[in-house]
Amino acid sequence: MPPVPKPRGEVTRGTTAPNRLRRVDRWIAATQAGALRAAPRLERPPTPPRPPAARRPSTPQGSAGPPGSPAPPRRAPPRTPPPRRVPPDDPDPCPLAVDLGYGASPVTTFELYTRLRAVSPRLEVIGIEIDPDRVAAGQALLAALRASNGVRPSNGIRSSMRERAPKGVHAFKGEPALKGRPAFKGQSVREGELAAGGHRPRKGDSAFRDAAFKGDAAFKGDASCRGLGDSKREPGSPDPYQGLSFRYGGFELPVGRPPVLIRAFNVLRQYDEAAAWRAWEELCGRLDPSGVLVEGTCDEIGRRAVWVTLGPGGPRTITFAAHLPTLGRPSELAERLPKTLIHRNVPGEPVHGLLAAFDRTWAAAAPHSVFGPRARWIEAVRLLSATHPVLTRPPYGGRGRWRLGEVTLPWEAVAPPGG
Repeated sequence: MPPVPKPRGEVTRGTTAPNRLRRVDRWIAATQAGALRAAPRLERPPTPPRPPAARRPSTPQGSAGPPGSPAPPRRAPPRTPPPRRVPPDDPDPCPLAVDLGYGASPVTTFELYTRLRAVSPRLEVIGIEIDPDRVAAGQALLAALRASNGVRPSNGIRSSMRERAPKGVHAFKGEPALKGRPAFKGQSVREGELAAGGHRPRKGDSAFRDAAFKGDAAFKGDASCRGLGDSKREPGSPDPYQGLSFRYGGFELPVGRPPVLIRAFNVLRQYDEAAAWRAWEELCGRLDPSGVLVEGTCDEIGRRAVWVTLGPGGPRTITFAAHLPTLGRPSELAERLPKTLIHRNVPGEPVHGLLAAFDRTWAAAAPHSVFGPRARWIEAVRLLSATHPVLTRPPYGGRGRWRLGEVTLPWEAVAPPGG
């Protein structure tokens, strides 16, 4: 048997945490829905060759043939058979998403699967790691969850109802929320992320899709308290994690077809700038023609993040995202710039000029802070759009995205000279 080729890349530190990549997951689900919902392939059966038409005896013009003879039959135009949908058991019927370098814990891959399957139920997600032990851990956890009928236990394996927190205390990290309590200690969950300031929902607020109330889990698709217990998966029951798998590999992407999405977060920070550019080029070359690569970094708990979206032709956009109540000024996001830009944050470079201008508009929007940090951010982005090419229309821009602490610009706004 030939030896397995060594994957391309280096083992990362592997630090990760539950809910760390919630901002980029939410952004992907909102902006890349078209690629994630790729329609099934259509196959058109081959049309059989038409037999040669029989030659009829010519009839003189104006003559209808001998009296009493039937009229020659008319030939119907050939019908093209309609397209046939590829059945689900055919190879490659689903769009593919790759989570490259998910780290020491596969929790963020499970979260990516849950959040994107809500947008595209046919999506296949593959987590790829260069460390064999991390791959084995992901496969073992997936097998355990499938055996327990898809229940999301806390801290990896626990799934017993007896291990829930007692009534009146907050749920442990990753545990389903108790009745009337938010899913994380002191914080409510809105639209897949922790709400600002750790406050309880105000009276009259509607329960958001991803909020956990009365025993529901923190995120749509997670198991609720009703499903907890020691029950095993019934024979013949549907696979709760159909389309999710883990594989050993690196930048070569050991998958059978081009993915429509590659998420590579906190992977390239330990590489030098030249190697990061080469990794971009290699990964973009493996994308589906309609696919995207989302590469970036975030802090340890996911409150500050910057990512670049690339297509087969190269970089397209850059997005800044922050937890606004803890943000002093926009330039603090510079420490989360991707490797291709972080060393370019010096005077004279476009990314430095952008962040400096953002700080100025942030200061000019200070009067709006009486309405909260969200209102100040929205006004600062609006002022920034007067001097920089901020994307102001959905799905990438507009108040709907800005109020989440995001702003997206074309790559040309920060591209280094010659980059």
